[in-house]
Amino acid sequence: MSGFYELPSEQQVDALRDLLIDALGAWDLGALESVELLAERENAVFEVRSGRGRFVARVHRAGYHTDDQLRSQVAWMRALRAQGVVETADVVDTRAGDVFTVATRPPVPEARQVSVLEWVGGEQLSSRLQAAGGDELAGWYHRIGALAAGLHEQVRTWRRPAGFSTITWDVDGLLGERAVWGRFWALEGMAADDRTVMAELRARAMAELARLPRDPDRYGLIHNDFLAENLLVDGDRLTLLDFDDCGESWFAWDLTPALVSIATREDYPSLRDALVEGYREVRPLGEDELARLPLLFALRMATYAAWLDTRSHTQFAKDLGPVIVAAAVDVARRYLAGELEV
Repeated sequence: MSGFYELPSEQQVDALRDLLIDALGAWDLGALESVELLAERENAVFEVRSGRGRFVARVHRAGYHTDDQLRSQVAWMRALRAQGVVETADVVDTRAGDVFTVATRPPVPEARQVSVLEWVGGEQLSSRLQAAGGDELAGWYHRIGALAAGLHEQVRTWRRPAGFSTITWDVDGLLGERAVWGRFWALEGMAADDRTVMAELRARAMAELARLPRDPDRYGLIHNDFLAENLLVDGDRLTLLDFDDCGESWFAWDLTPALVSIATREDYPSLRDALVEGYREVRPLGEDELARLPLLFALRMATYAAWLDTRSHTQFAKDLGPVIVAAAVDVARRYLAGELEV
């Protein structure tokens, strides 16, 4: 790994901000006024203020997506907006008519894809989870379930553009030796008994997922990141953000991020039921799919632990990594013991 990733997080962010400022010349945004960090996670995300207004700019993680995959994400987002399936931020085209540019600037060691999106107003649902009452939250999770189902219905009939390419979240993508988010069963520093638990979860998941059908009623293109922080609430408007992890998988897998966001709440059962009811108002969700949610939930937590491990240079991973790994191991133990209720 390049010495760049051994720098303090603040220095990495400063370098990525400088790279972004260079890259913004590819857009017609007017005079640049400010560039401020919003989040450093999968991508480094900045708020940009310019003569043309307010935008969100992303310096994408090196090597995560091919150029075709980024263009495919935007094609799906725009199709969903055009068909009225979902509110989401549109990507701003460069002067050249592309949805991103590629920029380099030392000390960042790799060329980075950079994209700009329209600013969308609203409050993250994660903030509402701290203050809103149960009835209000149940209403939002009912809508999230319906929104997820609407996406899944759209992909069953959508004609994808030529060259469409995306990540695949199947057995290999989640559990293979080159799993997209890393090998959660082999994390450095994990205690031997915890490693045994995670290896057993992997073996169980490989056997179970290999048996799951991939017919178009249950498997297809999914958003894959319905975390509360990726949903903006503004009055009665609900906006879905961050299609960065979208890809091919089982539709039921798409429900697990929403469940993770509420898993520790006392009102979890009512919010889970609202999510499922909202989904079922739009499309079927079989009892067999619900029965697999404990496995999928345990696997989601395990892959989050691997995700943080492979992004250990970020401050976010340094702060939350140990907590998430411990939680993922605990969930895996409960699942393997038949004690996990989701």
